[in-house]
Amino acid sequence: MKTYILSIFLLLTISVANSQHNSIRVLKDRFRGEADVHSFKLEGLIARLALKMIDDHEFKEAISGVRSIEFITIPKEAFIQQRVSVSGYKKFLEENHFESLMEVKDNGEVVSFLLAPGKKRDYYVVIVDNPREVVVFELKGYIDPTILTNQKITSASL
Repeated sequence: MKTYILSIFLLLTISVANSQHNSIRVLKDRFRGEADVHSFKLEGLIARLALKMIDDHEFKEAISGVRSIEFITIPKEAFIQQRVSVSGYKKFLEENHFESLMEVKDNGEVVSFLLAPGKKRDYYVVIVDNPREVVVFELKGYIDPTILTNQKITSASL
């Protein structure tokens, strides 16, 4: 009986960990080979150096605890060809227990912040949806929500 309970616990732990890392992997798999789809991952020192290049001081301060960044840029045309929507992607994340923190609309673009499930609460997904492309960021580390909610956020500040 102990082995059975331990096996179930291990499977649940693995599935929660996998759901946290599926957000960009799902998009990479779906859009692999499409024209103008770009994906990068920055970790550790490189991620912190990249964050220092952001012009917006308050936004930079809010995300100063981020340890790694992974992002993918997908043209809207590829979304249409694959019959995928941003709202469908958000629904997928919510089905995987991601929590919507906030959504900001500005000049035809929508920036959505989501938080992954788990106790640590240091894994975020940011979706920037504009008329030309969709950019999805995975951020690991601490983000100060009080600073983010006190200012206007656009993809220019990302």
